[in-house]
Amino acid sequence: MFSYGLWAAATAAIFMINGVLVTGRFSVGMGILGAILGWVVSYVFMLPLDPWLVESIFAILIFWAISFFASALFARSEAETLGLAIIAYAVVFFGFLIVAFVSTHGMINAEKYANLVKPVVASRDAAMPLTDQTQVRLVTSAMARKRAAELISSSDEQGVGSRVTIGDMWGNEINGKFFWVAPLEHSSFFRYMNFGTTPGYIMVSQANELDTKFVQNHPIKIGEGAFFNDSVGRRVYSAGYINYRYDEPIFQIDPEGVPYWIVPLMYPTVGFSAYQPVKWVVINATTGDLKEYSKPEDVPAWIDRVYPQEKVAERFDDWGCYSQGWWACAISGNNVIQSTKGISVTIDPNGKIVYYSGTQFQNAKSEGASSGVYIADARTGDITFYQRAGITEETAREVLTQAYSNYRGYEAAEPILISINGNEAYFSIVVDGSGVRKGFAIVAQDNRNIVGIGSSVQAAVTEYSRALQRSSRDSAFEAKHDAESEAIEGLVVTHMPYVQNGKTNFYVSIDTVPNKIFEITEEKIGDIVVTKVGDPVRMEIENINPGVVFVTKFKNLRVNIAEEGVQSIVDNENSEVMKRYKMDKERQRLKGITDGLTSEELDRMIEVIFEERSRWKTGGQQN
Repeated sequence: MFSYGLWAAATAAIFMINGVLVTGRFSVGMGILGAILGWVVSYVFMLPLDPWLVESIFAILIFWAISFFASALFARSEAETLGLAIIAYAVVFFGFLIVAFVSTHGMINAEKYANLVKPVVASRDAAMPLTDQTQVRLVTSAMARKRAAELISSSDEQGVGSRVTIGDMWGNEINGKFFWVAPLEHSSFFRYMNFGTTPGYIMVSQANELDTKFVQNHPIKIGEGAFFNDSVGRRVYSAGYINYRYDEPIFQIDPEGVPYWIVPLMYPTVGFSAYQPVKWVVINATTGDLKEYSKPEDVPAWIDRVYPQEKVAERFDDWGCYSQGWWACAISGNNVIQSTKGISVTIDPNGKIVYYSGTQFQNAKSEGASSGVYIADARTGDITFYQRAGITEETAREVLTQAYSNYRGYEAAEPILISINGNEAYFSIVVDGSGVRKGFAIVAQDNRNIVGIGSSVQAAVTEYSRALQRSSRDSAFEAKHDAESEAIEGLVVTHMPYVQNGKTNFYVSIDTVPNKIFEITEEKIGDIVVTKVGDPVRMEIENINPGVVFVTKFKNLRVNIAEEGVQSIVDNENSEVMKRYKMDKERQRLKGITDGLTSEELDRMIEVIFEERSRWKTGGQQN
């Protein structure tokens, strides 16, 4: 009530002052009219009241204009006093414009905008992923929403599907796992009046849409779809937070499963612009209890994010633009860096929620080229910027969608930057027109021509690795290879060719590395086609961890059909596995001889061998 009363008092004062200016007389009636109007308008629109909030200034100017015309129409006024009122109004209006320009415009305040947030510019090892790749998003928010609708329709409570709607999907880290969490909102005003609360909220894992939970033991009273003081924004406004702008409420779950709303209170930091969160109001969605925090470090640790992601992107863009000067920012665009479209929420290798976005030069947007990527801490707003060339997420999405062009209506979802064998790549799931997941796709971050698709994650990774190998093979120069290769040798235990989509792959196992299958592509066709069980082979790999290991180089040591020098052939002949191969062959040859002998012939052969051995030893001693 305090907020509405404050506006009622302010508008009453405006109406009475204007009444004096217009008519030359003090009017209590004008004050009452102003108070009523201020109360009603502030209740309907929840107007903030602060001299540095644009909404407040415009509301005051509008109330001033209304009171001016009301005084001129309903009270007798002298021409002289009426003229003074017009002059006063003009002075206030143009005075506001001057103050706004001087305090806010980038031409005058470029340095202030550039210093609002100063990202840490750093280099990084591409082999070190920016996100937790064990929890790469395999479920989009749209898929999670469909799954939530299925859970509601199967609820034991009859009619719940008709009285609630599914709210926005929010990414939450809960007990080390990344979930989509959505509150249930009232479907209409009458449903709100009948029930007062909704059953609770729904959780859907971002890695597995079957890992879900419909939480109904924490009914939601405060929501964005509620009315009166049960509305999130009105709850905050009624508590007296009248001199702030409210950002979108963030839905979060505490470790006990209790739902909360986190409302960032925004305030301009450069004139009337550059809004930043200065306080946070945390509301228990079940009880309506409210608590204020003035510092991000004071906010409870279970709250994943307190900085709105859009504001993080805006502040980065201010730095990327105004750090080059106003002229470059507004006119030339030289060296101006901007965030790419959209900013993603993900989880880093330490289990913290972070915001992620690619960047691009303002003058190179049409080429789809990236100038880098930044990661922002969702609790502190701190930004780390990594500069590197490549393609943007939007370009990656277009490339991955095109990879499924043979399937009508298939589209790649929002891509995530990952690391595969020391190389950065964009990973995305692919859905059909109805939002059902149909496949997976990967494209190299630094080369849009290296693409892998598949019906499973492993299949997409394998196809991507093949494309990467083909790119290196077809290059006229030595490809830069950052990932460390590991050479292994052994005798072939199993050997099986497999044809899929017109491509032949060979799968082998060797005696020195049990419980692993090695995949050799058709690019190594020369050696692999003549390979058979028992052959000695040498392979180079980059990642031994998967069950099916992709082979980057393959050599059959029994044959020498490759274009190699004499020294490499000698090395092959003297390798340990080649010696084992020759001994094995000699055993098989001797076994073939002895299998055809009778017992008397075998005894005689053993006697001869012992006699020769004794003679050799005697001769060795004499020498």
